[in-house]
Amino acid sequence: MPTTAFTITGCTIVNPDSGIAVPGSLSVSGGLVGTPPGSEQAILDGTGLFAIPGLIDMHVHATSDPHGRTASTWSEISTTTMTLSAVDNLATALNNGVTTVRDLGAPRDVGYGIRAAWSRDLFVGARPFVAGPAITAVGGHGSWLGVESEGPASIGALVRRNAASGSDVIKLMMRSAARRMELRPEELREAVAEAHWLDIPVAVHANFSERSIDVAVQAGCDTLEHGFVISDATADAMSKQGTALCSTSVALHSIVEQPQRWIRQGGKELVDRAVQQFPEARRSFERALGAGVTVIAGTDAGVSGVAFDALPRELKTMVEWGATPQQALVAATSAAAQALRHPELGTLQPGTPADIVLLRANPLTDISACAAVEAVIQRGRVIRLDSPSRLYGLEMYPAPGTVLPPRTR
Repeated sequence: MPTTAFTITGCTIVNPDSGIAVPGSLSVSGGLVGTPPGSEQAILDGTGLFAIPGLIDMHVHATSDPHGRTASTWSEISTTTMTLSAVDNLATALNNGVTTVRDLGAPRDVGYGIRAAWSRDLFVGARPFVAGPAITAVGGHGSWLGVESEGPASIGALVRRNAASGSDVIKLMMRSAARRMELRPEELREAVAEAHWLDIPVAVHANFSERSIDVAVQAGCDTLEHGFVISDATADAMSKQGTALCSTSVALHSIVEQPQRWIRQGGKELVDRAVQQFPEARRSFERALGAGVTVIAGTDAGVSGVAFDALPRELKTMVEWGATPQQALVAATSAAAQALRHPELGTLQPGTPADIVLLRANPLTDISACAAVEAVIQRGRVIRLDSPSRLYGLEMYPAPGTVLPPRTR
């Protein structure tokens, strides 16, 4: 992988954890943040810009097409189409400041192959951590992009198979509004125990069912995905045991704001439930914040209407629902990196990967600044820069073109 040594001068460096922003310079060398800044000839002029760690989207489905350009059902989509979709989606995410994603469910071995292709530098896009096939009940939610458990005796083998294939996280599916079948508590406990024995974190989909959410937390999941009806008692339990909440509010907004899109795909029951429980989703998020639950940022990008540039809106909603701008920024940087078990991806400390986003405004003051991206640097390579005149002796790294037709609005 080609790298270049250079210095970002004159910027303001934002520390999400401390909430402090100080003027300074950042040195980049060998794909890492260097120390001290400085003797390199190549310069990126960061005057007036705010440097933050690369953003992390903790809930995506990279192989999906949020714009409906490829096919109407999963059964019509080939492995090749899913791979091309993933390249396009991960390129979009990176171009919008998301340097890392956690992919929470892709059919068969497609997710592993995409991660391997990224690692071999075959395309430029957000760094993928992958769950591989999601594990669900027979006939349960997500069966089209996962594998089905037939009970406690079989689910451990499914976890081990994903682990052997290289899953970074195990994804378990509870019920949805449209699918009544779900894993039993003993299945969930067995799956979590097996994953933890193998030292792999567990993410559990549980959205509109309080029972499903309670069972997921009681089983000891590491991250709760969606969590739109969290009780006070469950929020307290999450805080005490360290279960993080990945609320994906932008996906909920998509259902409520674009009901016909979802109804066309057979989701009328889901739309009705989402509209009915939308106010409770906000209250649940507020309960989690009040209980001290760690929140991490995820969008569910890939589902209908949720594109891979949606993370800034997710962060904005977090603030509208009671988080401070600093809490929202932490959710998409250091807290997300901790949940990935790769804390080096959530900081700009010397020796960490040079994933850097330069913003035109201070996100600690206004979280909407995360949408005002001026430059994106990943692994020490300048991927995006809106003002090329800021470069002195440094070339941009060529990003890929899109591989899908332009979306229509």
